[in-house]
Amino acid sequence: MIAALLLAAVLATEAPAATPAKGTLTHYQIDAPEVRDPKRDVRVYTPPGYNDPALARRRYPVIYLLHGWPGSEGNWPNMGHAAETADSLIASGRIPPVCWCSRTGAARDSSGARSTSTPTTVSRRWRRS
Repeated sequence: MIAALLLAAVLATEAPAATPAKGTLTHYQIDAPEVRDPKRDVRVYTPPGYNDPALARRRYPVIYLLHGWPGSEGNWPNMGHAAETADSLIASGRIPPVCWCSRTGAARDSSGARSTSTPTTVSRRWRRS
């Protein structure tokens, strides 16, 4: 009993684990005429420090997260906790700071057309290449 109380006292006085710095997750709509869709939903994650003027020339790798069927661009950030996972992996040094993009992948018709605008738009706006 005394050992349990001592253990509880030690655990209560330990500092909580540091919360990793958080990146920014933003919802955008981009043009997607290739799939006959006026706008395509896209979620873009940028790592902590991305908007720091001192890092304005830094280049970032971009990861494209594709959802399964049925699904949408919100699956990775909501059910997959992709932003929290990226924050944790970046803070621990297991991966470098990255941007990631998740888009709605379903076309409006059965033509099999796929949008090529998402990678181009994301690279142009967020990768800084």
